[in-house]
Amino acid sequence: MKYCSFILFTFLFFSFLYSGNPEKFFEVSDFDPSVFYETSIISDEAKLIYWKDGKIFYKDIFGKSKWKKLQDFNPDDFFIKVERQGKVNLIPISSIYNFYFLKNKSLCAFTTGLGTTPNTTVVVVDKKQNKIIFTPVLKEQTDKKTSPGIFMDRVWFNPSVSEDEKYLVCDGYKNNGVRIFSIFDISKKELIKEFENCAYPCIYKNKICFLKDDTKLKSVFLTVLDLNNMQEKGLEKITDRIIGLKIINDTVYIITDKNILSLDLNNSTKFNIVLKFNDYNKGYQIFSVENTFCGVYKGNYYLFIVIKKYKNDKYEWKIYAYKI
Repeated sequence: MKYCSFILFTFLFFSFLYSGNPEKFFEVSDFDPSVFYETSIISDEAKLIYWKDGKIFYKDIFGKSKWKKLQDFNPDDFFIKVERQGKVNLIPISSIYNFYFLKNKSLCAFTTGLGTTPNTTVVVVDKKQNKIIFTPVLKEQTDKKTSPGIFMDRVWFNPSVSEDEKYLVCDGYKNNGVRIFSIFDISKKELIKEFENCAYPCIYKNKICFLKDDTKLKSVFLTVLDLNNMQEKGLEKITDRIIGLKIINDTVYIITDKNILSLDLNNSTKFNIVLKFNDYNKGYQIFSVENTFCGVYKGNYYLFIVIKKYKNDKYEWKIYAYKI
């Protein structure tokens, strides 16, 4: 009897390891791929949002709710600035991506651009004043040695704002294709510093975490920048394809195509694998990690992972939640 119990326990234990922990990582809702690039999140309410024709629409992540209007959003001076041959032109904003939006903050930020080209910039809006308060100028580049599709000196995207709403941090590219991230002083409307061969910046308290491609070591490392002294500290090496980087309660979460990794900023220099996506892909021909968000729901923090699945000649787009 004891032997049978041991066999049963062993079977259940290894089945659990393979199938993952349903209490920690579980499917919560469908994802609409038709607004893949436009979709963002209200992080302090765990609602998906997207902008269209001067309105913000929202959808609860948990449940099968439909898109509903949240509010009008068509701030004064709704333009970006493009400099051509020394003259600054105002271009109306017609699309919004990477919406950084919190219900309880005065400022929000987003990415917009010139049509469907990769020539994008970032915009900061004061929600109370209903006006754009900062957007860096896109400067046309006449140098022929440019990256395909980019005809500006710099392009920026994926913005976020510091908790004190002093700094804007964003991803970007130089016109030659080199990946950068930039720190702007919002009130002074000026660039503080630009970092080359870096990506996925995430600002938290007085630190910015980002991924740095060390060209000498030929490896990508999680790196922390202290805003008080502008000193960098390289931490752990990453070899998987990166999907996103989030910071929740002093812990960095790296979402890759294979795993969710975590690292405590206070007392650790090594990653902990908290979830393996392979434990959840049984029976699927494709189980692909496409995007990630983070948010708060009923007092709990979650990572929300967009998964594209393929099975029995059918694609499905689902949102999974990982409870922190």
